[in-house]
Amino acid sequence: MWYKDIIKNDFFLQLYNDVPHAEEILFIDFKMVNMLDNIILEFYMLSNPNVTPKSWKKKKYNKVKIVLKLYYILNFRIQYMSETNKQKSIITVDQLDNGNYKLSISGGVDIQTTVSDITLEKIVTVYEGSGNV
Repeated sequence: MWYKDIIKNDFFLQLYNDVPHAEEILFIDFKMVNMLDNIILEFYMLSNPNVTPKSWKKKKYNKVKIVLKLYYILNFRIQYMSETNKQKSIITVDQLDNGNYKLSISGGVDIQTTVSDITLEKIVTVYEGSGNV
C-alpha cells in the first residue's frame, strides 16, 4: 500500500472506499526545493474519488491531483523514460529498517530516492472538460 506511510493522508483516505492501486497514478511533475532539501512530486489520480466533497461537486471538479513533499533527501536519482512523462506511473513507498523511506516511481519517469519523511502536502482538484487527463 503505497499511501500507508505518508504523513497527513487522512483526507485522501476519506475520498476513496478503496484507494487506487499504485498503477492508477499519472506522474505530472517534480520540483527540487532549497537545493535538494525537499522535493515536491505531483500526480493525477486516474480513478475518481468515491466520496466527493460538496464544494468539489458544486465547482464540477472531476480530477484529483495530489502533491507529495519529500523531506531530508538522503539520495536521489531521476531518469526520463519517454519524451512525454504523462504516462501511468507506479509508485511504491517502503519503510526501511532505519526508519527512513524508499520511494520509487516508474513509468514515464524513473525516480529512486531515500527520505526521512513523506507528507501529502495538498490535494488539488481540477476540471477536465473531456473527463480524461
